[in-house]
Amino acid sequence: VTVCSANAGLTACSGDADWSTGWLVIDNGGNILLAREALPATTATEMAIVGTAGSIVFNRNGFSSSARTIKLCGPMDEARRARGVIVSVDGRVRLATDSDNDAIVEDRSGTDLTCP
Repeated sequence: VTVCSANAGLTACSGDADWSTGWLVIDNGGNILLAREALPATTATEMAIVGTAGSIVFNRNGFSSSARTIKLCGPMDEARRARGVIVSVDGRVRLATDSDNDAIVEDRSGTDLTCP
């Protein structure tokens, strides 16, 4: 199964690290199992969703092809408002946390998230 950033039509993976246009879940046969449009933007807020790559591939045992972090950034690109979703190679998905108490959450390697 592949989870990827989507093209504007939500018909294929874009290959881009920018996930703001939406994302797809695709099986090994290329069938789209789930398509999600971009988060709705309003005049007051607009979210940027940026990954370390354009896709995350899970094998049949649930393991990921590589560890990834997907960042969610607000309109001001402030690191203190950034949030992250971390996928480990064993397939575990978790929210990024602030382990050093500096009010900025860290990626999987312990580095503060930055925006965008």
